[in-house]
Amino acid sequence: MTVNFDTRIENGDVFLNLNGVPETVHGKAECLQRAKRLLMMKAGSFRYDKSLGSGIYEVKDGEHYEERLLSAANEALMSHGVKAQSARISEGDFRFEILTPFGMEEITIKQEKEEENGT
Repeated sequence: MTVNFDTRIENGDVFLNLNGVPETVHGKAECLQRAKRLLMMKAGSFRYDKSLGSGIYEVKDGEHYEERLLSAANEALMSHGVKAQSARISEGDFRFEILTPFGMEEITIKQEKEEENGT
């Protein structure tokens, strides 16, 4: 029997329990954390595995925007055991309904703000 788990991440840091030991996540929480990590990472930006990451930040507004956003998300999630069922923008952030083997839940990915040109 294979047991899968991942270290729990909160606010970009390893989450420590009251004893100072890193906590792990399992099941649905693990699947959602993995999906969020993959979607937040820009495609090709992880130096040790350029196949990881997503192209959601490259999708330009326009016709069929949410469908193209959903397609970009699913390309990133393709071989990781989860699937985006829907994609939308709400309050300036990406929102995806993620289907896992343990059920569905919505995750939010912050959109990066365009940097102002200081010239």
